[in-house]
Amino acid sequence: MPNPSIICDIDGTLFNGESPIQEVIDYITAESLEYQIHIISGRQDLQMLQTIDLLNEYDVPYYDIHLSDFPEGAEVEYKKYKAKKLMDEGYDIVEAIDNDPRAREAYSSLGIEEVTNPSEITKESEEIEDQIVDLKPTVEMAAEASRGLQWRQEFNRGGTAIGVARARDISNRVNLSEETIGRMVSFFARHEVDKQASGFSPGEDGYPSAGRIAWALWGGDPGKSWAETRLKQINAQFNQSKPMDYLSIENKVGKVKLNEAVTPYSIDTIIEEMGRLYGQNAIGTEIAGVTASADGALEEVIMEINSGGGSVLDGYRLYYAILAMRDRGVKVTAVINSLAASMASVIAMAADEIHMVKGGQMMIHDASLNSSGNAIEHLQVSEFLDGISDEIAEIYSGKSGMEKEVIRKMMKSETWLNADKAFAMGLIDKVIGPKFDMPTKASMSILDKLLPNAELASKIEAKDSEIKSLEASISEATAKFAMVETELQNAVTELISAKAELDEKTEALKEAEEKIAEQESSISELTEKSEASAEKISLEASRLLAATGHPTPVAEIADDATAQVDHFAIMSKLSPEDRSDYYTKNRSKILSL
Repeated sequence: MPNPSIICDIDGTLFNGESPIQEVIDYITAESLEYQIHIISGRQDLQMLQTIDLLNEYDVPYYDIHLSDFPEGAEVEYKKYKAKKLMDEGYDIVEAIDNDPRAREAYSSLGIEEVTNPSEITKESEEIEDQIVDLKPTVEMAAEASRGLQWRQEFNRGGTAIGVARARDISNRVNLSEETIGRMVSFFARHEVDKQASGFSPGEDGYPSAGRIAWALWGGDPGKSWAETRLKQINAQFNQSKPMDYLSIENKVGKVKLNEAVTPYSIDTIIEEMGRLYGQNAIGTEIAGVTASADGALEEVIMEINSGGGSVLDGYRLYYAILAMRDRGVKVTAVINSLAASMASVIAMAADEIHMVKGGQMMIHDASLNSSGNAIEHLQVSEFLDGISDEIAEIYSGKSGMEKEVIRKMMKSETWLNADKAFAMGLIDKVIGPKFDMPTKASMSILDKLLPNAELASKIEAKDSEIKSLEASISEATAKFAMVETELQNAVTELISAKAELDEKTEALKEAEEKIAEQESSISELTEKSEASAEKISLEASRLLAATGHPTPVAEIADDATAQVDHFAIMSKLSPEDRSDYYTKNRSKILSL
């Protein structure tokens, strides 16, 4: 069956001559996500190729193009004929956009309810421009992000790959998405405690600490202030037609939605809205900024949770606000429709009853934060976190009836629980079917359709919590990767050092071998010279003996000196070297013969 469709003219509607009317192009581009766009123009069909090139050049979306084969001057008649033919073929034409009032009248006569003059779109677009939130990071944010990148390169610590990517966008002053701004608010809320650690401020030991570098990567204090302000502007703009952002009323029952990270802004807004419906005394005078009559307070609240957690301290504010409402007799039911992780699961524990959809998840773990400094400072942070985790374990224990030590052991190892496991442990009271309270799509004005991402609101809401729940896992995996990368770099450095040492020793060994070869050559030469000298000595000794009148050797003399020793006979049997040694030892005896 054909989809709902919009028909749109070209000349004077999408283009003035060859110049695009960008507001109308943007409008039908947004509508093309839901409707088929039929281009119906009084242009002659001989201009089809030229028309296709023009539409493609400016990325105008279309399902098909219909150009006139009627005589010139019959443009309106052709448009009416083609629109009726589409309707007869089963197309549901929900809107017609044309600058020609005669064409608009013809479309209305066919029963097309929404007939739009493109000037209305451009006018409302101009009104929206005055409301558009500036998403470009400030110069101060860019300077802080650049400083963070320089620090990280110099000190090799702080932040994750996500933080580095964020810093690059901020330092280049690239427009940030609404989702990114929400993550910035969440990041600063989670890491506000890092300011208490040593090394965060100039002059402290370890400056800049890992936490300070990570803080800078996200834009630092200027980024925190900017993101919080922009998020409020975005939410105010997007929800300007809604009486409340997080809370609605049905049959004397208030419905609260915590479908994002636990941040100062989200918790402030929820508490403020509960104050408007439940009255100052219902949640405590020190928390509710806007109050209503206690006589008109509601009797029950259903709190829908789909959150990956966030700030412990801000989460506690909502936790105790809910307990205060319970003390007033208001029944509170928490419904975990997908995820209650970290602090979001603690908030759920404040309810009278906790329900979780089949397929939902609850995650409990120890509190954490980045720290730097000496051993004493790390110990202080450790004790601080240990105390917070003990308090949270007591809350889980109070709900489930399990021993606090058992709960704490599960927290230390970060435990994920599906609905059945959470029910078996007593952390929830009921497992329910998968029911998601998605907003219905009513008819929207042109202004609504042009607001940022309005046409994708339901899809974004359905995916946003999933993205945020995965972000923590991505950050953790990125941190582990950075640690492995550092270890690998250290190993490579050690390997390079070992190779240099090996090369040095190899060179020394080569030099030693060369010296040994030189010495062996010298020894060989000396040996040859020694042998030659010994032979000369032997001959000279024989000559001297002959000259003294002893041509024949005498017999060897015995130990008792009664026999002569024939030294010459002995020497004749020796090698030249041994003969030389023998002559040296017995020289006086030989010469005395």
